[in-house]
Amino acid sequence: MSLLLRPLSYRSRRKEPPTGKHDPRALCPLLQDRRIDPDARLHLWRLDARRRETERATHPAGGPIILGVDATIADAAGVLYHLGAGLYRVVARTKRVAGRQDYEARYAGAWPFAPRRPSDAERLRATIDAERAARRHAEAERDAAKVEADHLRAKVSRWKQALRVRSEQVGKLEEALEQSLRRLERARMLYRTLSPELAEPEPEDAQRPDFDAWTERTCAVIERIARLGHPSGADG
Repeated sequence: MSLLLRPLSYRSRRKEPPTGKHDPRALCPLLQDRRIDPDARLHLWRLDARRRETERATHPAGGPIILGVDATIADAAGVLYHLGAGLYRVVARTKRVAGRQDYEARYAGAWPFAPRRPSDAERLRATIDAERAARRHAEAERDAAKVEADHLRAKVSRWKQALRVRSEQVGKLEEALEQSLRRLERARMLYRTLSPELAEPEPEDAQRPDFDAWTERTCAVIERIARLGHPSGADG
């Protein structure tokens, strides 16, 4: 892996003018030989595309990476190799920030490729995006289930209406059947009355004229027909 210098703004990278006196501070290779306190420590941060600090650079075990003032670019490249290519910032700290410098880490062509480990912010963003996608999918399924439920309710309502219509039709048919059975029973009784085989013998008819016998029989038939038109037990 190689580290390429990424210049900062003019204010951040300007050097202090020489004073002509001996300066006991140490030169820091990672800060372009800027003199800083020998007790300072170099902290490494991961940057995003807009060169904003997102998280601390850490060792594979999880601890933060802190280098000494005399650390070189090769030292920084070695400890950043497992984190992958990207933008990094070196921040020198004592009691306050003593200096900073940005670098871009790239893998050399002869080195084996190792994917860059996503940052905490990227992992959090991916988790949030996945949760949002899952929520949208659940809402879509809920809306589809609601539409299906409404469709089933409408179909059940149509079936109930059709069932009521069929019930009314069946009731009318049963009533018509009962009326037909009553008419059939009356016709049978009338047929038994008019049948010559079922007529009661009347010995007096042999001595009367045929017209009188026919008249009396017809009157008896009419009387029976009149009785059939009234409920049983009623006066008539």
